[in-house]
Amino acid sequence: MSYTSLAILLVLIAIRVEAADNSDYFGYSPAEQKLWPKYYPECGGTQQSPIAILTRKAINSRAAALNLDDYQKDLPLLRLSNNGHTVNLAIDEQAIRKGAKPPSISGGNLKGRYQFEGLHFHWGKSDDRGSEHTINNRETVLELHIVHRNVKYTREEAPRKEDGFVVLAVLYELKKGSGHNLDPIIENLDKVLEYGSSVLIKPSFNIRYFLGDVDTRRYYQYQGSLTTPPCSESVTWIIFDDTLQCSPRELNQLRRLQTIARDGSVKRLVKNNRALQPLNNRKVYYRTPK
Repeated sequence: MSYTSLAILLVLIAIRVEAADNSDYFGYSPAEQKLWPKYYPECGGTQQSPIAILTRKAINSRAAALNLDDYQKDLPLLRLSNNGHTVNLAIDEQAIRKGAKPPSISGGNLKGRYQFEGLHFHWGKSDDRGSEHTINNRETVLELHIVHRNVKYTREEAPRKEDGFVVLAVLYELKKGSGHNLDPIIENLDKVLEYGSSVLIKPSFNIRYFLGDVDTRRYYQYQGSLTTPPCSESVTWIIFDDTLQCSPRELNQLRRLQTIARDGSVKRLVKNNRALQPLNNRKVYYRTPK
């Protein structure tokens, strides 16, 4: 496995690339998801994600605003990859080795700084559902995850730490004339349709571009997990209240991505969203502008 593949594995929360014998395979059907805890015990933990968020039950947060540092600066060389579980966009290792400074987030009630590691998406097989989180019983068609790692941990350490990651999440509504914030992904998707493929992108955009006109002052926050095996309970989730828009065409483009079935055959990745998990005794906070 290449260093780039390993980096994608650890930082994009989009799971392990299968070995030649496909022993790390996991699926998204209801029956397959029930097997996750058998092979990945932490998937049966008490602080799992995603969850159903209800505004009326959320606790009002007095946290300061988030700081999105360097979110407006153009990104360095990027790599778009198909790991068989989603499409990932991350800063290429070449750029990191040459000293590229990733964007980062801090502020709010976060303790410390978290640097951008990559972004990916989750969707469903129909045009009426596909997001992982729900807000006030509303499930949308697509969910964006922008992953950040605590700078005090290495990529190997972060999944084992409660404060290892912060993930910014945005839900997408379906609309024919959608915005353009998915363009950098959709325009390059044909180059990564095959499982395991990747392509370098020289961007003329920044991370803030993917957030569109989302009001980053209004969000829900809770402690949870990766939504894919090994389901490490190491994530502070920040789910923005505002939604973005995507078109039926953009959704269908994502569903063209190829993955590998348990028997080794090639199939389309038409669904990659995890079912809702119990909240248990966790608290959900809701921050609005003061």
